[in-house]
Amino acid sequence: MPLQSSLLHVGMAKETTQGTAVVPSIWFPVQNNVKNEDINHWIEDKGLMGAPVDPIAQYPGPTYSEVDFDANFYPDALGAVLMGMMGVDTVTGSAAPYAHALSLASGQPPSYTLSVYNGFNERQYPGCLPSEVQLKYATDGPLIASTKWTGFPSAVGTTSTPTLPTLDPFLGWEATLQIAAAANTRLIGFELTAKRSTKAQNTASGSQAPTFVYAGPLAVEGKLTFAVDDDTELTYLLSNTQPATTLTLTAASGDSLAIQMSKCAFSKTTPSYTKEWVEVDYDIKAMPNSTDAGASGPISPVLFTLSNGQQTSY
Repeated sequence: MPLQSSLLHVGMAKETTQGTAVVPSIWFPVQNNVKNEDINHWIEDKGLMGAPVDPIAQYPGPTYSEVDFDANFYPDALGAVLMGMMGVDTVTGSAAPYAHALSLASGQPPSYTLSVYNGFNERQYPGCLPSEVQLKYATDGPLIASTKWTGFPSAVGTTSTPTLPTLDPFLGWEATLQIAAAANTRLIGFELTAKRSTKAQNTASGSQAPTFVYAGPLAVEGKLTFAVDDDTELTYLLSNTQPATTLTLTAASGDSLAIQMSKCAFSKTTPSYTKEWVEVDYDIKAMPNSTDAGASGPISPVLFTLSNGQQTSY
């Protein structure tokens, strides 16, 4: 019988040494669009051999893996995804909720082993670093984290038993927005994408597997959708004000996530008149600054602060 897709589960754990697989310590209730694959750069022989064929042979080349998944942002689990992108978690507080300031590391972020159980076996994808983390919500839905990872080739591991998050995910209507030190209650849609040019690199190691996976510089951009009644947001664009912008989601449990961009450039505007009210999309770019550098420095385009019951760093 075919495998049962509802048995899928995805877990992850931070590694001590990049590429040395570890068993998962946290799991995510993921959506059904998970993509996990081993990618081989095949080497083709296109030599001429007296016959009208192309190619004449194919040989295995360097290999690496990619794992993509979407999940609702659960306050007690998804901090690991932000840690993978940013690299530093500074924990403060003497009692719950503890504040996790997730800031940009001056060096490489830690690597992770992602584990994917497909109903038959559990494959481990070691050495993973994220190339993209997108946070997105509408007021009538949850906050969703969409992530893309690059790592070493996979291998079958021991099947784990998932422990699901104990808290409800953040919901769109729980968000509040502050721009230029003033509350803005007109936001109806939010999208923020953090990207790094993460690449797997082979060296003269006698192995198809990469020697390392490396994360490039961080870029952060997104889109804010407003139901407008004046030109407040348009003025930010036309004057290139780049106002400090912080979106905060606070769950009923008291856990919270603050997304802080102390220099937020409004770069493009797209109005829409398809509803009874006017909506305007603003493309934004988070610009590097010292305020958002957190404990790591010297500059960063964004600072995430996740407050929850976890006392230890991600």
